[in-house]
Amino acid sequence: MPLSFFALYASYLKMEIWEDIAANAEDGAKRLVAEYGDRLFSAAVRICGNDCDAGDDVYPTGAQIDLLLERADNVINICEMKYSSGPFAIDKAMDSDLAAKVETFRAVSKTQKAIHLTFVTSRGLVRNSYWNDVQSEVTLDDLFKE
Repeated sequence: MPLSFFALYASYLKMEIWEDIAANAEDGAKRLVAEYGDRLFSAAVRICGNDCDAGDDVYPTGAQIDLLLERADNVINICEMKYSSGPFAIDKAMDSDLAAKVETFRAVSKTQKAIHLTFVTSRGLVRNSYWNDVQSEVTLDDLFKE
């Protein structure tokens, strides 16, 4: 699973591992996997089943989607989760990757619903020319508002 997922998961649980991840992302992620890996894997299997292979003959590269939210108003949010110490910047390569994820999901799912791109980040997004392609964003502060 991507490091961003581990960082957000650690933040969500408000564990002391968050401090390890903030200090050293690689060591913090290793600790999180060592202590909570079984639970994370079990959750992943419950979400996508035992066959989590993304590629096939038609879509050989597949598309990693961090979180899907299917809403009652016929909208599906494709959530991209990113951790960074400051606001996260979407660049040209990532913008292309995001467009490919949306199109791959649309083709594989054959959905007729609207698809919205949502970012879940630690510190928000940089307002650059690629930011306009994102319909909504959520920060860690938003997740923990009371």
